[in-house]
Amino acid sequence: KETVLHAFGQSDGHYPDFGTLVRDAAGNLYGTTYAGGSADMGVVFKVASGGKETVLYSFTGGADEGFPVAGLIEDKAGNFYGTTLGNPPNTYGTVFKLIP
Repeated sequence: KETVLHAFGQSDGHYPDFGTLVRDAAGNLYGTTYAGGSADMGVVFKVASGGKETVLYSFTGGADEGFPVAGLIEDKAGNFYGTTLGNPPNTYGTVFKLIP
């Protein structure tokens, strides 16, 4: 049986089809969307075990460049790491760390 936990819209991200989700011990899911958010350049999100979604970070297209293209990895301290595509031909991607 399938249950939709969250349906994305423009402001909280869209195109979450890049990469995999990370699940913490409490059952929360973390991931990225390629686009959407305040600058339409992607977000890092959390979906609680009950389905409530929270945008943890909205990419701006500035130094963070935007357009995350992979899932996240989590270290033992609970920090997340990922990569962005950037905004060619001006920028070509970043590796980022997010401390929730």
